[in-house]
Amino acid sequence: MATLALIEDDALIRTSTEMLLQASGHRAIVAENGNELAEKIAAWGIQPDALLCDFHLGQQTALEAVPEVLREIKGRVPVYVVTGDASPAVKSKIQANGWYRLLKPLTPYELLFTVSQIERSTVTRAAS
Repeated sequence: MATLALIEDDALIRTSTEMLLQASGHRAIVAENGNELAEKIAAWGIQPDALLCDFHLGQQTALEAVPEVLREIKGRVPVYVVTGDASPAVKSKIQANGWYRLLKPLTPYELLFTVSQIERSTVTRAAS
């Protein structure tokens, strides 16, 4: 079971992703923006195994939201930015931070496959 943090400004996508993750046996901490998620992580004391974030979040992008959250997470966690923007400029900005890019549309299967990879890397890090 993985614990995943999710920033998604679209309520329907946020709720359906949370339900998919929970139905698959994972724990999800979800929020509309980076500040809200950072506050939840600090208040609840939950440390996620990975952070998933939509690129476009209303008035901000993942480039602003993710660092807010990472300040509340102890240690390093992989960051996956979900975007429909396949431009080299956006890809470059995401990769410059050492983050992974997932292109929309992202199917439930693709999301769960990514989560399975996160679980494997978490087990590997714990065994090291």
